[in-house]
Amino acid sequence: MYQYLEDNGGGLYLFVVEDGQVLAGIGDLEYAERGEWWSIREGLGTDPMAEIDGWDGHLDDPQDVYDTLKQQPLGYRVVCEDGEVYPDDMGKAASLYFEEPRDRGRPPIHGEPMKLVSVHLKQDQIDWLKNQEDGMSETIRSLVESKIDRDEQMKYLWNVVYYLSSTGDATLEDYDGDVDYMAQDLVRHWYTNEDPEHPIPSWIDNYDLDWLIDRVAKALA
Repeated sequence: MYQYLEDNGGGLYLFVVEDGQVLAGIGDLEYAERGEWWSIREGLGTDPMAEIDGWDGHLDDPQDVYDTLKQQPLGYRVVCEDGEVYPDDMGKAASLYFEEPRDRGRPPIHGEPMKLVSVHLKQDQIDWLKNQEDGMSETIRSLVESKIDRDEQMKYLWNVVYYLSSTGDATLEDYDGDVDYMAQDLVRHWYTNEDPEHPIPSWIDNYDLDWLIDRVAKALA
């Protein structure tokens, strides 16, 4: 479990707690970037200890700080617990930390606000993410960006497949009914001739030429 506590002096803390024992704590979060919560909440939800491992502000004795805050009934408020945010209990520091970003900060991957999603991972996947140098949140974001890039590439390739398979310059009869031979010839012609409508992109080397030929052959069949 993790908790964000805000004291009556405007200090903001993050604690990772398990069975009543404080495993780690971060202080001085009132100086963090505005809206920082939104960039790290996925990592905290998956494995809070792994997420905060490389953070600044680790408390030397988090248990003592936690207990001291808890012993002051009017001296602190829990403003977030395991992803459940309590805006009505927030002071200024927490309000800024948990403020939902709009036009500032890193732009969303698609160029427009995205729907919030919950990702459930298996333990081996969590372990792999924990071992990545960029941290869990940045690694997940990079994987999403890579998937979007690959989807765009696949969309382009399928447009090429449609273009090659629907060309009127050649017919199946010209190839004695041999679909595979026709597909191979069309694809290799595309590779060796300038085509302003379907230029050869640099990332095409990521794909096997035989794969594209096979797809064109299936489209022609």
